[in-house]
Amino acid sequence: MCQSATQKGIMIDILDEIFPATQYKVKVTFEPIMRAFQEITSGKYDGFLGGNQIQLKENIFPKFVTVPNPTYFYKLKGSKWNYKNLDSLRNESFVVVRAFIYPNTEINDYIKRNEFKNIQYINNLEHLPRMISLIKRKRYTSFLAGEIATEYYFKKSVLKNNIISDPKEIGIFNNSISIYPSGKKSQVLLKHIDSEFLKIYKSGKLQEIYKSYGITRKIKLIKNPPKS
Repeated sequence: MCQSATQKGIMIDILDEIFPATQYKVKVTFEPIMRAFQEITSGKYDGFLGGNQIQLKENIFPKFVTVPNPTYFYKLKGSKWNYKNLDSLRNESFVVVRAFIYPNTEINDYIKRNEFKNIQYINNLEHLPRMISLIKRKRYTSFLAGEIATEYYFKKSVLKNNIISDPKEIGIFNNSISIYPSGKKSQVLLKHIDSEFLKIYKSGKLQEIYKSYGITRKIKLIKNPPKS
């Protein structure tokens, strides 16, 4: 999503605030997500950008979720449809990304069953513009997507006034900067992330980062659950 020199992504911007270049030398490697999940256990890296405790069982996590990403149904402005529960989906058609696991078990099960044959599956590649096109042509009622990528896409286009999110949040992707536990400095890194993240939250810098990507809602602290 973020390919310009000025905007590298919310998670990277937060990382840069936590480990400023004047004091730290941080190297970020980009990989396909499934390979990245495998590589984190190799010992080559100190940490992982994104993902949660279910996906990264061996990692240790900071006190607070780094980038919580709420998920909504998006629809045309003026649509009278609202998501209330699974029953409200029965007579409507909507678009999802194939193989995505959304942060709502009930909806994931519904998508997997697709018993009413009212779901359009698309691949991950360039999925947002394709979803938006299908909604604009009124082929489907809505599409399901994370707020951050969707609002950032809207910020770069003229579509913001045409498509809105449904009021009901269906769940949150709890994405964090986590640390691989076997490194000698793992606990030091984790402690540093905790203290610096709180500083940028209290100073208002975290809110500024989100706003630069089109996210205007008030950012709240969400605790990572303790490891079982």
